[in-house]
Amino acid sequence: MKILKYLSVLILFTGYLTIEVSAQSTADLYNDGKYDQAAVRYERAAADDPEYYLWAAKSYVALKNWDKAIEMYEAYRDGFKSANKAQVNELISILRKPIEDIKVENLGDGINSQYGESSPRISADGNRLYFFSSDRPGGRGGEDVWVSNRGANGEWQRPSLMPSPITTTGNEAPEIISNDGNMMILFGNYDGYFGGGDLFYSYNQGNRWTTPCNMGGGINSKYFEADVTISPDGKTLLFTSEENRVGRGSGDHYDIYISQLINGAWTTPKKLPSSINLQKSNQRGAYLSSDGRTLYFSSTGHASFGGYDLFITRRIGDGWDNWTTPENMGKEVNTVLNDLYISVPSSGSYLYFNRNTTGNNNDGYGESDLFRMPIPQEFRPEPVVNISGVITNQDNEPIKATLFWSDLDTNEQLGYITSDAVNGEYLVTLPYGKRYLITANQKGYLFQTQVLDLREGADSEDGSSEVKKDLQLNEATEGARIVLRNIYFDTGSANLRDESQEELNRLFDIMEKSGLVIEIGGHTDNVGREDSNERLSQSRAEAVRTYVIDRGIAEERIQAKGYGESEPIADNETEEGRQENRRVEIKVLSNNYQREGTGDVLDDGNIDLSQSEEEEVIQENLYQLYRNAAFRGGIPARSACYGDIPGNVRVTTGGNSSIEVADNAFTGSSIGFITHSGKGAHGYPNVSGAGVAFYSGDVNGERNIWAYFLGDAVGGGIEWNKYSDLSELTSLPLSFDYGLSAYLVFNKEENTIDTGGGNTATQTIYRSGIGVPLMARVRYNLVVSDIKISPYASYNYNLFSLLDIEPNTETDGNGNITTGMAEAQNWLELGARARFKFITGGLSLQNSDAGTGVMLRAGLAF
Repeated sequence: MKILKYLSVLILFTGYLTIEVSAQSTADLYNDGKYDQAAVRYERAAADDPEYYLWAAKSYVALKNWDKAIEMYEAYRDGFKSANKAQVNELISILRKPIEDIKVENLGDGINSQYGESSPRISADGNRLYFFSSDRPGGRGGEDVWVSNRGANGEWQRPSLMPSPITTTGNEAPEIISNDGNMMILFGNYDGYFGGGDLFYSYNQGNRWTTPCNMGGGINSKYFEADVTISPDGKTLLFTSEENRVGRGSGDHYDIYISQLINGAWTTPKKLPSSINLQKSNQRGAYLSSDGRTLYFSSTGHASFGGYDLFITRRIGDGWDNWTTPENMGKEVNTVLNDLYISVPSSGSYLYFNRNTTGNNNDGYGESDLFRMPIPQEFRPEPVVNISGVITNQDNEPIKATLFWSDLDTNEQLGYITSDAVNGEYLVTLPYGKRYLITANQKGYLFQTQVLDLREGADSEDGSSEVKKDLQLNEATEGARIVLRNIYFDTGSANLRDESQEELNRLFDIMEKSGLVIEIGGHTDNVGREDSNERLSQSRAEAVRTYVIDRGIAEERIQAKGYGESEPIADNETEEGRQENRRVEIKVLSNNYQREGTGDVLDDGNIDLSQSEEEEVIQENLYQLYRNAAFRGGIPARSACYGDIPGNVRVTTGGNSSIEVADNAFTGSSIGFITHSGKGAHGYPNVSGAGVAFYSGDVNGERNIWAYFLGDAVGGGIEWNKYSDLSELTSLPLSFDYGLSAYLVFNKEENTIDTGGGNTATQTIYRSGIGVPLMARVRYNLVVSDIKISPYASYNYNLFSLLDIEPNTETDGNGNITTGMAEAQNWLELGARARFKFITGGLSLQNSDAGTGVMLRAGLAF
């Protein structure tokens, strides 16, 4: 019986091994793309282990044998206890949908190669494609960024390598390109990263890309960050990071995070809701389309056929917490391999992505290829319109200006961009459904506005339209004229309608921030009596004048005149011409208005002509907004950024290149002199010396100080201080410093003693002091006329100290002064530091039970 028992066990064990070996070899067939053979073997193995029905189903999906795939999924659902029945049912439902004629095309060997291509990023107009390729000939090694332009025949041209500093000998990948093509976010390990792979930004300045700069600690961390997409205005950022960056998790999976640019800083990243980020699965490659609402992403969870599948979800409402249930993009689109990194032009008609290939069945050129497919109507984003043009001055020369767009019906400003400084070109993408007021504005020029009515849907088949709008700005010099095109009155009256408010407010902004003296001219067409038209035009000009004066502009700066029908600018014989003639026009009379009480005459050299309220933000294009936010979040050592940013200073760090820190009286390395008088708590009164301060360490900033004492003292000390910026937490310019000091000082002192009999003697002694105090300091950082001033209060607690006490006036009988040792006191210090350019100084008062001392500092900062 025992022999039979052992034989039974052996037979079962042998059978188990046979199944495992068979399954292993079948997996090799599957991974090699030999799905027909793998399907048969998996189906056979599933008779003993129903889990293999899943792999049989995947194999039939790869073969596009939908009926057989459904059969295997049903067998898996019903036969394997641990099957996710809800997801399996959803996959079955997708497979049962009618077959659509969707052509997924490989971009061909002009783009793809044997070296593998990934992360396609298509420009808003669909005519430029960025991607990365690994160790491709002509590259610099590793993953390099390449770009291809679409030719006149619609074919993609041979890719060219993005030049340095975008491409390096390390690994880089394009993440997102702004709609105007001037801003790029990249993944990489450029100089200055936190670790794990960071996100960097670069800006195209006159056909030259700036050195990629770290997006700062508001976005990047010690974890992995990649796969960026941005909202149309660039102020909402979605990206991929490890699941345990926020909350619990093993760190083995990836989730999609969101951060918003508010008050100049990135909000703390948080995960998109659990309806998108499923547990124990990966979510990557999010792409927010130009409508700002349709989100594409890839996931290994949800209902996925295998690897990463492409999904779509849409934002509900104006927030970012509510989304529709993610939907698999279908059996004709997704495969059992990895389908990743979607990119969609603003037309919303085509989708670009990359897919892993097997090398068999002629399915690709490398391990990963780039593909394109038309987006089924149900998965397309909401239609948008691309508005492009050139902004020029009165001499038809291109200029850099700011283009604002607002909702004409609500007067809500929706966004802005700056035109290219070299060619004056701009591109903005707007969704349908609104009337927009487009305003071009720049310092020194009169603004220009256009109304764009997009309340009707798109006419083109692909759901998008192209609108060309060239805008010309006239310099605000005497005699210059502009037409206020968006001033609306009730019919036959001078009553201003609500939709005129945006244009009127912009006129007020110009007047408030300039020295212009203007005439408001009212004009009509030739319909009606001439005298009636003149009265109506005068009343309407007066209404505009009154509005601006009521907001605070001096009356003498604005004249109103009605011209009636006397100055037509178009033919009154057509309705279009008559509409052009019905207008309110601004004429500059002078630009040197003397403001009351100043005694100064403002001329062309010292006024800000037509600088609107938004002009204060104009110079902060997307690149500069990202720079500011990066500095607010903290920049790691060695991060390369062009120029200094107001309110921040670059400092050299020990062993690394630089960090950016808040600029105040304490920042900047320095060398200077120190004097200390009185009986300070340090235990070395009446000494002077020199100090050297330098920065080192991480983004929070460490400050190391060496002090060398001279004169009546020999010795020195070192301080290690670390600071934290409290301005964001408190809304005040506060900082908190903490650190340790260590000092050893021998003070030379001469004392006169009574030796008896009316005789005295002078004896020289050296008092020693050693201490390791812990310091905590709060300071208030001010800037007054370019002088950085930081009043502060600190408390120093001696963790360890020994100090010679004051010598007694009594002798030991042999003429020697009695001495002893005691602990140095803790002390409070009140003071202020100041720095003006390269000059630095300070004054402080130290007080303890041992006495009071005054410390002076003076030196040079660098």
